Amino acid sequence: LLDLARRSEPRRARVDLRELAARTLGVLAPLGAQRGVPLELGEAPPGGAWASVDPDQLGQVLTNLVVNAIHATGDRGTPVRVELT
Repeated sequence: LLDLARRSEPRRARVDLRELAARTLGVLAPLGAQRGVPLELGEAPPGGAWASVDPDQLGQVLTNLVVNAIHATGDRGTPVRVELT
């Protein structure tokens, strides 16, 4: 948590976005299960989904979005789906 709280220069790297999303959803799966919200990951587009980004920063952004989506769906069981296009 301290690493996330500290401001640092972005460390760009070529990242497989599907892998990053899969790891993030894996970490958040227990929260989703606790709230009855399934987490889903769409298929990668042809050629994959690669970007030059800071994986820690993008992972934090995705974590925030998914947690917000889990809270927004309540207990309706509506899946939260991450699509890479």
